[in-house]
Amino acid sequence: MVLDGNEPEFIILPYDQYEKMSQMADNKDSESEEETIEKLNREILALKEEIRQKESAELAESTAVEESTNDSDLFE
Repeated sequence: MVLDGNEPEFIILPYDQYEKMSQMADNKDSESEEETIEKLNREILALKEEIRQKESAELAESTAVEESTNDSDLFE
């Protein structure tokens, strides 16, 4: 082990120990990646639903305005 101040700068390990550490790091990264992707997918679905609800509300509002305009034309 070579130290830089109090921090290890260079460490020599047996290959099997290095391989185990590498696999653990890979598993942690892939789990973290999966969690991030899952979270983003949930957020995307929530935003899609919010947009759908706003579009439905706008459509209902615009339909009500058109019906109101058409009804007032009948009374003239």
